[in-house]
Amino acid sequence: MNGRSKERLSNSFFVLFLSLFLSCLSLSHSAVVSRVVAEVNGEIITSQELDQVLRPLYAKYKRAYSGEELNKHMEEARRDALSQLIERKLVLQEAKKQNIQIEDKKVEERFQAVKSKFDSDDEFYYALEKEGMTTDQLRENIREQLLVKTLSRQEILRSIHVRPKEVSDYYSQNTQRFSEPEMVQMGQILVKKGDHAEAAKQKIEEAQKKLKGGTSFEAVAKEYSEDPYAKEGGDMPFFAKGNLMKEIEDEAFSMEVGQTSETIESDLGYHILTLKARKQDRVKPLSEVYSEIEEELYQQKVEAFHEKWVEKLKKKAHVVVY
Repeated sequence: MNGRSKERLSNSFFVLFLSLFLSCLSLSHSAVVSRVVAEVNGEIITSQELDQVLRPLYAKYKRAYSGEELNKHMEEARRDALSQLIERKLVLQEAKKQNIQIEDKKVEERFQAVKSKFDSDDEFYYALEKEGMTTDQLRENIREQLLVKTLSRQEILRSIHVRPKEVSDYYSQNTQRFSEPEMVQMGQILVKKGDHAEAAKQKIEEAQKKLKGGTSFEAVAKEYSEDPYAKEGGDMPFFAKGNLMKEIEDEAFSMEVGQTSETIESDLGYHILTLKARKQDRVKPLSEVYSEIEEELYQQKVEAFHEKWVEKLKKKAHVVVY
């Protein structure tokens, strides 16, 4: 597995953690009177932190649910969000315990990246003021975010590996998953009937006459066709059976590569096809899907590892939920 894939996968189960960091960058000044909802080894999690995470989710639920169903979803969301905040706090504490250091340069790069998402400096500083925070507080939260990310990468890369035999075994046991049906790629000239079937028929006959006179299919398609692929000379992507109108599918799959059809009539209009290429049904070889399988197995191990790792941190911690 290449380094980029490992980095992406090693951080996958921390996506929620990091998004929480970004969505609640800091406590506002009013946090000092905010209610404590949990303690993790003596460090508090406040109701304001929790509310900041839940606010957009609650707004979404209120648009979709009501009554008891709304209450049920909101309670579940609160429980899950608090659990994630506790886990985030545990991981951050472990990162500090291991004395992981983040360079000021990296913090500043991330700070500037956040700032660049705003249209202007005024908009950026207004957003900070609205959150009741300073640029120093933002930088500190970014540093904590990077601490969590760094620790997660270290722990996962040290603990998780996918052996070649695991990949080959998975391939052997799931061969059907990597099968591809027969597919065709064709060019099409389409003239829609609309309310003027006779005019459409005359237009397709003109197109057919030009084709038989030696004009290229692409040129005729650009001039006459009314389908979305006309600008590309009528070239369509590969299609498998079941994805086209029956009249078109029957003709396309019976043609030889390079062959151009006579005019075909459908409910939509009049069609002329040319078969560009055909792919026979096949099972992708292991060499073609190796990286895909490796990444999937790696992801599965990451998720399993995360659960065990966080559970281990919880067992060593003193967590109180109020």
